[in-house]
Amino acid sequence: MSSRNLTFPSKLNLQGSAAACRGGVAASIADALAFFFVELACTGKAEVPFTKERKRDNCKIDVQSLKSGGAGRGSLSLPRHAALSAAAAFGSMLQQDERPIWKQRMTHKTLTQLAPSMQAYQGQSANSSENSLGLVVVICHIVCSSNLKIIPLSKKGDMVKIIVHSLNTTALFNPTSPTPEMESSTSEIKRLAIASILRLSASNSGLLSSYSEPIMIGLLRAYATTDVRADVACKLLVLQVLERMCHTELRKKVMLTMQPAVVSILGAAMNHPSRLLRSAAVSVRNAWCTIE
Repeated sequence: MSSRNLTFPSKLNLQGSAAACRGGVAASIADALAFFFVELACTGKAEVPFTKERKRDNCKIDVQSLKSGGAGRGSLSLPRHAALSAAAAFGSMLQQDERPIWKQRMTHKTLTQLAPSMQAYQGQSANSSENSLGLVVVICHIVCSSNLKIIPLSKKGDMVKIIVHSLNTTALFNPTSPTPEMESSTSEIKRLAIASILRLSASNSGLLSSYSEPIMIGLLRAYATTDVRADVACKLLVLQVLERMCHTELRKKVMLTMQPAVVSILGAAMNHPSRLLRSAAVSVRNAWCTIE
């Protein structure tokens, strides 16, 4: 399969989302497409669904073996482009609310499918996670779109580890070849990761208590390194998590250690052109100043 055929995620995404909405006899189609997107996002290899029935050859995709001159979307590498496109397609399917039973079943099946990739990811260093961003995005979509009450506590703990780890990777904050396309994709991943932390903290703040320090470091890096004018959404998400941390049972020593950095960084927001961001930053900064 050549690189020019990598427009398939958008077409299969439409088919998968429609099947997920319809349910019934179409549920098997939605299942097959969801598993395909997850496998491609996490491993870079997957078998195109429905090809066996049509008796077609050459039905397996190996992104690493595609010859594309190294380009995917704009200046994104082809493996990264394919992984993020597949993860986004899966997320789009999971956002369908018309069939909650299908979503619940798909969440459980996907977590089982992700188990080997999640175990492998946790053994990586912060410098070797570029090829695992697809896995991070898939997990973030599960956290943001699924009912967290139905997910076992052990699975939620594994997801927290991976999301927190991703907030402190060089793949998000120091990409090897920074380009506008690369910065746009990393900004999207940062927003997803921070939104996932926010939802997890609302669901069960105790899940985050053991990771309060790396979460704080990742949040401050995300706030400080995002585009001053363009990525207001990312900064607002960071502020929401910081405010929630003031009212949850986190390690007091970590909070006091990080307090000067938080107050200093949020003080710089007083000159931001967004009135909404300035107002939110003042509120969160005042809350952090009262910690003692």
